[in-house]
Amino acid sequence: MTAMCVAFGLAATGYFALGQIDDPFGSTVLVACVLAGMGETSALIAGGVLIGQEAPAKNRGAVLGTYSLMGAMGIMLLTLVGGILFDRLGRTAPFTMMGCINLVVLVSALILRSSPRRK
Repeated sequence: MTAMCVAFGLAATGYFALGQIDDPFGSTVLVACVLAGMGETSALIAGGVLIGQEAPAKNRGAVLGTYSLMGAMGIMLLTLVGGILFDRLGRTAPFTMMGCINLVVLVSALILRSSPRRK
């Protein structure tokens, strides 16, 4: 869970930074892209590791397949919503949306991390 928190924290920071950029050719774009990329890649890897660790061995393949399917559906849905926000609110709206979503997942992970462990 700690790795998930770090990953989603990096992703949220990167996406919020991308949402604040006025000049897409400026030097700050690189830093924001690196943060968002590191965060999203880390979240994908940490999520897979966490699922693989927690899923029962008998059903691990099915659980990982469902995880991947839901991830793909989430990407398609957020791409649609991001496109609508781009058209209605402006070019930085999809990045701010992704920052908010990553922040919600981060807060959820922090709550789960601090809750008492169950067997």
